[in-house]
Amino acid sequence: MIANALYQVQRPTRMLGLSLSIILLALPALCIYGLAHHGLGQFSDFAENFNISATIYALKIGAWQAALSTAGSLILGILTARALFRRSLSLLHKPFIYFSFIAMITPTTVAGGALLSLWGRKGLLHEATGLSMPGYGLWLVVLAHMFFNAPLVMRVALSALEAVPNTQWRIASQLGMSSLSLWRHIEWPAVKAIIRPLAAIIFLLCFSSFSLVLMLGGGPKVTTLEVAIYTAVRFDFDMFSAAMLALIQLVISAGILIILTRGNQNALMLTPNPQKTLRVDARRWTAIASDISLLIFYALLIIAPLISLLLKLDIMAGAKVMSRPLFWDTFWNSVQIAICSSVLTCSLATLIILADFRQQQAGHSWRTRLGNLSVSIYLVMPAIVFGTGVFILLHRYIDVFTHAFWLVLMANLFLALPFAVRLLEGRLYQMQHQIDPLATSLNIHGMRRFWRLILPAMPREYGLALGLSAALSLGDLGVIALFGSRDFQTLPWLLYQLYGRYGGAQADFLAFSLLCLTMALYILLNGFVRLSVWLAQRQSRALSAPFAPAINPSEERRR
Repeated sequence: MIANALYQVQRPTRMLGLSLSIILLALPALCIYGLAHHGLGQFSDFAENFNISATIYALKIGAWQAALSTAGSLILGILTARALFRRSLSLLHKPFIYFSFIAMITPTTVAGGALLSLWGRKGLLHEATGLSMPGYGLWLVVLAHMFFNAPLVMRVALSALEAVPNTQWRIASQLGMSSLSLWRHIEWPAVKAIIRPLAAIIFLLCFSSFSLVLMLGGGPKVTTLEVAIYTAVRFDFDMFSAAMLALIQLVISAGILIILTRGNQNALMLTPNPQKTLRVDARRWTAIASDISLLIFYALLIIAPLISLLLKLDIMAGAKVMSRPLFWDTFWNSVQIAICSSVLTCSLATLIILADFRQQQAGHSWRTRLGNLSVSIYLVMPAIVFGTGVFILLHRYIDVFTHAFWLVLMANLFLALPFAVRLLEGRLYQMQHQIDPLATSLNIHGMRRFWRLILPAMPREYGLALGLSAALSLGDLGVIALFGSRDFQTLPWLLYQLYGRYGGAQADFLAFSLLCLTMALYILLNGFVRLSVWLAQRQSRALSAPFAPAINPSEERRR
């Protein structure tokens, strides 16, 4: 009887989850249908309309720069994690991690401007040394990708090293092992498991890169398929070529994701070792010199561009951009999209995770797999491919530029969804196992359960998911590049235009403002979560106060 009542209570959640999974799968399916209809439907004109040589060139350049970026990010991230782990008691340990986190949430357009302010032809290094800098090209694109991905590798590799049992370090200390022996027998086995999943993720992100290649590539010599898709849609209005390129990008991304899922999916879920680690090689002068050199190089790559952007800032000349009505229009557009996207993304992610949990309880494994597929498919579909499919489907029926706000919001919501689900699902599954029996017996369901039980136990996870979703939406250039117009723009699109027109001081000021806005939104959303937790706990105490005993047990015992 109780089991039957529980089954009836859980049924709406399962049906809602199944409906969401079907909708989430239907949207990319419609996009793929639109791409296939315009691409393969006109296959008879393939040789006439499709530039095969340019596509092969874009594939080669994209794969080459992605391979270089992946190798550079893995090597630098792992070696820096090793250096930080060996200097775990240093005062620089936490600042390096914090600055790395700032680099991870920095909008791509801001990162491009920061790299130009340091390594560009008129950058800080040129002004300080007088050296002639190349400015744009493949090397700067690779540096930009390392700027974003090396901190990710460093954080995961540092967790892998911290998860090594302390007994292994004690044995190594007793045997007096050298740094090379420690790497071969302890450190390499610890980080080896994370290399394949991280390499697949980074290669996929770099291969499908759009904003950084568009800003820093310097022209058609350095390009990707996404840049070719953007050119075909916005400049040539060649829907056939755009559809074919999008299908090729989709097939390659799906292949990379299959390689990723064949690895150990739990390799990136690591538990740090809370005990103090004993490193036998920590005080050797060779280890100290190599660690300091690595940390300096890492700082030059990750931290120095952001500092150079601040040093080059001309506030008086750059602040003139704020006197333009266009700035405030783009500002409010960006803030509205970021906040709405982050809240909707986390809400949708929570519903999907809870529905999957209920499907597992009911033994519906195929529905659980359907839910996982409906989220993972957005990792396969880059922003430009998704936007191109939507553009092809809708441009004959509505004015897509008039409805650009809703299209950009929808794209940012779906493309940030996989990251929000991955951030929340582990802890939320654990919470459901803990509170489900008691909450069900007390008849606490729906928003009451989330407000009083789940959110107070997960403020860090929800704050991180909200902040990262807002940062992804605020810094997105891929979708707005397709749907942006004079009537609707965002701050990244305005920043890209200023850098393209050699905006100088105004572009640097706007880049710095966008970085500050991203950090402010992250802090405000985290503060909003903690305020909600405080209000929920206060409300719970107020409701339980009438039922509390007039005299607490300890006082009564004393009497």
